[in-house]
Amino acid sequence: MARTRFLFSFVLLLLTNPLQAQSPEAHKAIILAFNEAVNDRAFDRLSALVRADFVRHGPAPAGAQVRSRDAFIAYLQSNHVVFPDERVEMHRLVAEGEYVGFWATYHGTQREPMPTPMGVLPATGRPAEMPFSGLFRLEDGQIAELWVTWDNLGILSQLGHFPPGDKPADAEAADAEAARAELLAADRAWAAAAAAGDIERVTFFWADDAVNYFPGAPVAEGIGAIRALVQRNRSMPGFSLSWEPERVVVARSGEIGYTTGPFTLSRRNPEGALVTRRGHYVCLWERQADGSWKCVVESSVFGPDSEPSQN
Repeated sequence: MARTRFLFSFVLLLLTNPLQAQSPEAHKAIILAFNEAVNDRAFDRLSALVRADFVRHGPAPAGAQVRSRDAFIAYLQSNHVVFPDERVEMHRLVAEGEYVGFWATYHGTQREPMPTPMGVLPATGRPAEMPFSGLFRLEDGQIAELWVTWDNLGILSQLGHFPPGDKPADAEAADAEAARAELLAADRAWAAAAAAGDIERVTFFWADDAVNYFPGAPVAEGIGAIRALVQRNRSMPGFSLSWEPERVVVARSGEIGYTTGPFTLSRRNPEGALVTRRGHYVCLWERQADGSWKCVVESSVFGPDSEPSQN
């Protein structure tokens, strides 16, 4: 408290000397006195430090307009209701001409609902610590303008409104739907390649370390074994394989997913008759570094009521 009284008295002394009031050190002293007045909730001191036509530029609660000293004090008072323990810790001041730049840290705990451009956010009781920066402009020894900038999403995350790493629900839902559409398109393109008998294209959709459990065949591990299986199947008389994904699920991370649905397998038996069987498959996919999807594990089973039919 003694330091605060000394600093405020020192600033008042500077303001009585026009030459001293224009020096960089005087400007920095005014900013420090301003910060202490705000931290102390001593708004009566601001009449000597802040111009009546003061303007604040930067983020503010929904509908807030800060275009005067009185409006600024009202803004501070409303903010103190939401964050009753808030304070700003100044780290660095740099003065040049009529401007003073600063680097600081905000500390506060949200105890009441908080108005924002997104609506009123409920109180969480959580503390936040936010580095931020800004620029003051002084005129005739008083603060005329203030520009501030900070990481809104960062402080909202600390307060529990957006957990770290999460996105707003609508953005997250849009990302999930886009990933699902991409995976569905990949599986359908894979099925089209199989229907066309394009061995290279079919193999493209397998990851290098993939594992395939194909009905009636040994487990194929690795891209080499899978390619050999595909080539062997394609060489069978009358061989055809088709499927259609019925269900597509992508993890919240967007990195893995699975598809499942019915498949139809046909080939000719030793007697030359075409044998057709039906079943279901499930494929586990993983997104690659280039953004494409590739199958890492695939397993197929014939349906219990799917007996070979001959034509």
